[in-house]
Amino acid sequence: MIHYSDENDLIIDYSKIIGYPCLLTVTSWEKGITWKSVAGEERVFQKNYLDETGVALHQTYNGNKQNKWLNTIPKDLLSMLLDYEKNYFYSAYPLLYLLSHHQNAIDLFKSSQVLMAILMYSAEKNNWNEEYVVNLLNGKRVDIIDACGLPRRKSTLKTLNKIEGIYLSPLEYNAIKIVLSLPNAHLINHLNSIDIGLIYLIANHNEFIASSLISRYHKEWLDIGFRYMYIDTKRMLGRAGSRHLKKCATLDELKKIHKKCIIKLNEENKKKREKIKKEMHERHERNKKNNEINKKNNGKVYFSQPPVKGNKYIIPITNSHDLMDEGIDQRHCVASYQDEIVNGKSYIYKVLEPERATLQILILGNNKYRRAQLKLSCNQSPSKETVQMVEQWMKKAFE
Repeated sequence: MIHYSDENDLIIDYSKIIGYPCLLTVTSWEKGITWKSVAGEERVFQKNYLDETGVALHQTYNGNKQNKWLNTIPKDLLSMLLDYEKNYFYSAYPLLYLLSHHQNAIDLFKSSQVLMAILMYSAEKNNWNEEYVVNLLNGKRVDIIDACGLPRRKSTLKTLNKIEGIYLSPLEYNAIKIVLSLPNAHLINHLNSIDIGLIYLIANHNEFIASSLISRYHKEWLDIGFRYMYIDTKRMLGRAGSRHLKKCATLDELKKIHKKCIIKLNEENKKKREKIKKEMHERHERNKKNNEINKKNNGKVYFSQPPVKGNKYIIPITNSHDLMDEGIDQRHCVASYQDEIVNGKSYIYKVLEPERATLQILILGNNKYRRAQLKLSCNQSPSKETVQMVEQWMKKAFE
């Protein structure tokens, strides 16, 4: 239950929920945001500006104009703080503390929400004290960028302000750091906005930033699987991939190259399978008494156990022959993923219903997995029913 003091402090009473006296008090903006909690006989006071209240700002916000505590926060900042908490999945209270105590924090937050988020991320990661952070806030923007481990360039801030769709997870921050550290990082600043998918692509395939495609890039390309199309094409082209793709000027050109690579890959796999079958038949004829075929000699590579068992509609592909067959049957490049499967980075499943499809699951480590690609024949997009069925199966399988 939420109450307000006569001085507009926020008081949240958890007593009925947890069964014993427990109050959280957050002071008003005018006083400078701080908090304390009382649980039974234990009293806890905020000691560090990074200390969390355990309550998200949006949980206290319901659009009610009678919320006395929220009404003490400047309206323009409140709206931005709610967006901050939503965009970056971070509690807004440590930031509220800085904003309510330091005008320079307000100035930075209003001018660059993403740089403030990076500052807060770095402060927590490196356990910076308040004095150090305040000194950074009083300095130049490039000082903040430099302290956060990013290149000390004005173009860095320009790029940061264009990045969309980030939560600032360690993985995302590392990808951003890699891209911004490239000597030609400024080549993406002509874009109106930069999505995190593009950041990941450049971080893992640095040559893309200098390609002809970057000048025509649109974030809508991600909706048609551009990232995977580029990576798959590069993989199928082999050593010449980077050089060949650098000359590719349009999305249509990339699609044509991708399609040619798939046709070539599956034609080679057909020949390989026929050759293997012929060799197996000849070997069997030579030794009818013992037709056990050595796994190494017949060219079949057996994969490790799938991360989760399939069912009668979703079947794990457990060897290289079946993987080749899947690519041939479905007319796509799944066979080129063999090394990823062998190295434990992903696993491929054959989907039979409600549509015939191929599923790729990424293996992230620490028993974490996520769906990567789900494609019909010729890399067509599946129906909502197929996507929902696969997601429901994954949710149940990985619980």
